[in-house]
Amino acid sequence: MTKSESARINGAKSHGPKTEAGRKRSSQNAIKHGLTSQTLVLPTEDPEEFQQLLTSYLDQFQPDGPAELHLVHEMVAAKWRLERLAVIETQLYTEYLEQVEEDADDPLSPVESLTSAFTGLANSNSYPFLQRVEARLERTYARALRTLIQLQRLRQSSGQPNDAAPTPSENKICTNEPTEPTRPNGHFTLDQSSQHEKSPILSALALRPPI
Repeated sequence: MTKSESARINGAKSHGPKTEAGRKRSSQNAIKHGLTSQTLVLPTEDPEEFQQLLTSYLDQFQPDGPAELHLVHEMVAAKWRLERLAVIETQLYTEYLEQVEEDADDPLSPVESLTSAFTGLANSNSYPFLQRVEARLERTYARALRTLIQLQRLRQSSGQPNDAAPTPSENKICTNEPTEPTRPNGHFTLDQSSQHEKSPILSALALRPPI
């Protein structure tokens, strides 16, 4: 029996991860490997660099659930393509700079060469197209990041009780309420243990009937 046949047989027997954490890791691995091998990384690009980029985003944002995970991957995909466009732009400038120097009758300064190359690129079809793609990817990245932050804030706030009344501080004193117990007639009650220390005038005022 070959290794491939053995792998197929063992794979048929497997029913996937049993725990919730195992299923979550499995779903992340499936998306990571799928993006790397099928949709984003070109033959001339390094899959390990893409994997490092994706891992760094996963570590930073710690997505919870498929929606947050999808948004992280959307950000990484946009970022990876933006870096690719930067490489393409550099190559376009290099080619135009070489052409400008070859066509120039007199030697040009670096600024003059760069300006001529920029003018030539602006009048071509490739550079405006590159700029449009770059703008679209930047919008995609920003929208995914904004939505991810909103989802994570909503998830974090939903985990806390929203209807719980704030507990007043035990040391807080209301300025419109007396700090001593009140008598039925609404006057303050004197501390009987210290009445002999109070002046007769205060005692009389305290015992004075209401008007």
